[in-house]
Amino acid sequence: MQLLTGPAGSGKTFSALETLREALRRGDTNVRLLVPTATMAQHLRDELAREGLVYSPGIIQTIWRFIEAWVADVPEVSSALFTILVERAVHRLNLPEFQKVAHCAGLHARLAAVIEECASAGGDARLLREHLPDGLGRGLARVFDEISSELKERRLASRSTRLGLAAARVREAGLGAVKAIWLGYTCTTVVDRLPGTEADAAARSASPGVGGGTGNRARSGRNHAENSRTGGKRPAVS
Repeated sequence: MQLLTGPAGSGKTFSALETLREALRRGDTNVRLLVPTATMAQHLRDELAREGLVYSPGIIQTIWRFIEAWVADVPEVSSALFTILVERAVHRLNLPEFQKVAHCAGLHARLAAVIEECASAGGDARLLREHLPDGLGRGLARVFDEISSELKERRLASRSTRLGLAAARVREAGLGAVKAIWLGYTCTTVVDRLPGTEADAAARSASPGVGGGTGNRARSGRNHAENSRTGGKRPAVS
């Protein structure tokens, strides 16, 4: 795995895109560039098409679409249903920590967001019980447990759970013909949990998005390349 780090404008995104361009010019279709949104994916496809590069649109796609082949049997729970399940769990458990605000819709939405954020970071109810103090922390862990059981019974999963499941299945079965993946993403858990990045090389942009502000970022990338030749500063590679 190759991790590119550096301040904004230092050429991280440019380096990843240039490597993708080189692969496409060689006719290598066993590569993927994964980005956080469909809008960003389409923007990059359009940019490369204007440069005259011909390739399958699937080479640039969202990470969530990419993992779908490995988790098609476990549908993603919608955010609306997730919040409803949290609301029902709060009322069913009738925890003293939440009794005074259990009727508030805002509480259910925030609990749902916190649970998903914890899961995205690799946490679960057990870790919450171990590391959070009694009171609200324990109450949150109880709701987390309840929601996990409910989703399992419904054969649904949160986005982060599906990502973890896809990572486990990719680790076991491999990526097939795909040899290299570049990740343009701000979420480190994506890099940490998707082992496909070990196939050849993965570049994670530490700045928001890949290809955003293409003109300025491209110029920054060219400056970075020039600085590299002249001994100037460049992104650290680890």
